[in-house]
Amino acid sequence: MNLDDLQSKIDRTSKLVLAAIIIVPLSYLVWFVLNGQDVSTNTSDWGTFGDFIGGVLNPFIAFFAFYWLTQSIQIQKQELAETKEIWEASSQAQKDQAELTFRTLKVQALNSQLEYVNTRILAEREYINQLLQQATTHGLQYTVITKEAENKTLDEILPPLNEELAELSKEQENLVTEIQNITSPVSGR
Repeated sequence: MNLDDLQSKIDRTSKLVLAAIIIVPLSYLVWFVLNGQDVSTNTSDWGTFGDFIGGVLNPFIAFFAFYWLTQSIQIQKQELAETKEIWEASSQAQKDQAELTFRTLKVQALNSQLEYVNTRILAEREYINQLLQQATTHGLQYTVITKEAENKTLDEILPPLNEELAELSKEQENLVTEIQNITSPVSGR
């Protein structure tokens, strides 16, 4: 029930109750005058008249009071249901937002790790390329100073470097897969 309909019903009921309050005493007054009755000066007669008017109007007014009480309960019940739906939708939106924020932070952290791994892969490849150039010029038995400040021949240095590069490539693949797993449910919604 919208507010305009509700206001319209309230206005009609108010007019109906007001009309009953006016019509009942007025009709009694008309009946009283048409039958040629004199106005009583006895207060007990007026008390009886008041009881009569109250007896006629009270059930009528009580009916409308009960009707509007039940209407107000129905309206409150409907408003509570609508409010509950709004709160549930808001709660779900907050949960979704929190999940999205968590995913975003996780992806940012993984991207930072991936950037670090990519930098290390690039550095290792450059180092290996430099060593291969020296191997081409001087042979694999050529002794060089390693990153760890050790004297080793190229054939001693290259296999562990290739293994390290393979491990970094595997770590890179794992990070990319993890990022894809985190972002795929978001894009698949």
